[in-house]
Amino acid sequence: MPLLNLIRWKNLLIILLTEAIIKFALMDYFFASSGLSYRMTNEIFVLLALSSVFIAAAGYIINDINDIAIDSSNNKNRPLVIGDIKISTANILLYAFNIIGVVLAFYVAFETKKIGLAAVQLFVMALLYGYSNFYKCSKLIGNIIVSLTTALVPFLIWIYTIYDVLAQGFMFSYDLRWMHLSVGFYMLFAFLSNMVRELLKDKEDADADLVNGCNTWAANVSSISLKSLIIFILSLLIILLIAYQYYFPLSILFRSSLSIVYISIFAFVIPKLYKANTKQDYYKLSVIMKIIMLFGVISPMILWL
Repeated sequence: MPLLNLIRWKNLLIILLTEAIIKFALMDYFFASSGLSYRMTNEIFVLLALSSVFIAAAGYIINDINDIAIDSSNNKNRPLVIGDIKISTANILLYAFNIIGVVLAFYVAFETKKIGLAAVQLFVMALLYGYSNFYKCSKLIGNIIVSLTTALVPFLIWIYTIYDVLAQGFMFSYDLRWMHLSVGFYMLFAFLSNMVRELLKDKEDADADLVNGCNTWAANVSSISLKSLIIFILSLLIILLIAYQYYFPLSILFRSSLSIVYISIFAFVIPKLYKANTKQDYYKLSVIMKIIMLFGVISPMILWL
């Protein structure tokens, strides 16, 4: 269906999955372990998740509207390129989705008695707008913005939870310190892993980007410079994983499962990155990184085993 393709429904499902796992698998685990009965109500969670999905969908739409020229040579099956959806219709959907997302955000913020929390979704909207209109082709800034919006997905659930009126002031108790740090870990994991994937995708699309005047950093630097930066970010990611495994007092099974991530990086990503030369090589690497990211997303479920 053209509309589902336009809003990149698979990515929206990943956002929903991430938010559900952060709430039900990660944060609720720490509440249960600490003997706390608090839970964000399912109704509030659903509305909060929907607000982020509508805003993300609007972000994908505005990105496709601005990328028609690039997609015409690089991604010819996009709905706006082949005419399945008119640009005027896409603009209507863009405004409608943003309005729905903002209304839901303010409603949830009102229900939690912290109306200022809606600023998080407004900030994400601003980032997505700025990325699509000004920074997508800026050297590294666009990559950082996209990675930041990815990191804000777990942050959104966390910030609305700790300031929920039902929390009654115990959210910053010593017993929950590992919960806060764990959310921080997953935010950093999302940022670093997505940054690598964004660089790989930019290199994959480099020829079409340059033809259309989109001078991304990955398209303008040598392969050695690109690979060096990716290796550096992967090194930070591995250090982060090892530190989380070593210092956090969680189950051995859960901590051991995280080894799959850096084993995959050593076994698949780095060797393939070293040999990568073609568009197809970088495409395969971006797919591998997406799988690694997905495993990171679902890993908190292991806490309950």
